[in-house]
Amino acid sequence: MKPNIVFLHVDQLKRSAIGAYGCRYVNTPNLDRLIQSSTHFERSYCSVPLCVPARTSWYTGLEPEQSGITENPRRIDRDVVNSTDLGTWLRDKGGYDSVYTGKWHVALKPRSCGFRFLHDSNPVGEYGDTAVARAAEEFLLTYNEKKPFFLSVGLLNPHDICYWGFRYSPGKFAMASRIKDQLPPFPENYLKQDDHSGWDEEAWRFYAYSYFRFVEMVDEEIGRVFRAFERSPQRDNTVFIFSSDHGQASGEHGFQTKNTPYEHSCRVPLAVIDPGGSPRLDRHSLVSGLDMAPTICDYAGVEPMPNNNGKSFKPLVRGEKVVWRDWLAAATPLLRERVVWKGDYKLIHSRKADSLQLFNLADDPLETNDLVNDPACKPVLNKLIALRDEADASREYCPMARADMEKFK
Repeated sequence: MKPNIVFLHVDQLKRSAIGAYGCRYVNTPNLDRLIQSSTHFERSYCSVPLCVPARTSWYTGLEPEQSGITENPRRIDRDVVNSTDLGTWLRDKGGYDSVYTGKWHVALKPRSCGFRFLHDSNPVGEYGDTAVARAAEEFLLTYNEKKPFFLSVGLLNPHDICYWGFRYSPGKFAMASRIKDQLPPFPENYLKQDDHSGWDEEAWRFYAYSYFRFVEMVDEEIGRVFRAFERSPQRDNTVFIFSSDHGQASGEHGFQTKNTPYEHSCRVPLAVIDPGGSPRLDRHSLVSGLDMAPTICDYAGVEPMPNNNGKSFKPLVRGEKVVWRDWLAAATPLLRERVVWKGDYKLIHSRKADSLQLFNLADDPLETNDLVNDPACKPVLNKLIALRDEADASREYCPMARADMEKFK
């Protein structure tokens, strides 16, 4: 019997902004319970720390170099790129009822994909997420068709924090002084030389405070969907996957929002509830957003979509012995940086500045101690540079992505 699959995803939630992972400035009871009920991954990374590229990788299984979707907004040229989408693939290959509710933001036109829509998204999560979650709730509690379903639920928050950075709306910061005793501390890895915001410390702290409130808003709607899943008549034959497209900077390294190669932008939560697995934390496996499509196909019992270079993490969820990757590469928007993780170490290559950074994430999770000039780290640096070159050489570049790369020559 084919399992049902629920893919619940949010926008711009960094892993470190969840209570279950030690955040003291936010209250996330629903996320915490979901995570404690799941197999969850400590080292899960987006394919690109930006909405459309990351989501396009989820739904096509293609790397940004393959699809050409390296920034917002772009569309996949299907005359050039051999691509399909999860909704169509699962419908045609697996007999699934593919259903979507909420935020789309994928580089394919929704009407050309195999999903049927329950409810569209509002561009402001504060206004739209409740309706999206209620549509998913009703679907899960009332579905009685014979064929299995793939339900994708896209909640928008905490993405509303993007509006906090717009220069035309400074009035919201006026209340910061009134709640100064409630504001979180300044980020330990804030670097003033990288800060071009013009904000003072109080404004940055209020920005972080506001982000945590948006996280709490979406936590309520996550709980609505999660409780419906638990009460669903289909519960015992349903796989539940939760993740975020990318993270968020709230002053770390002097940045706002996403787009950067640092952990606050690239590292995302990933939790899976599988009737065939048991709750636990996977501390070491390097998982990518590129793995989402192959995993969902694996659960559905269908072959992977064309040209997918990701891997199914279903065996990891089930605790099976499997040969997994020992290094991972990703890119930032417009392919400006190449990022490579291996073991405790992380390399960032800025193509624009032609510079390197090297961090030991075990000793330095905030990425404040650049080891690139440390003689003791030379062998590690050389190894990661070789992996960077391997990653660049092995990518299939479509014309749009090749044009992006030409800018750095």
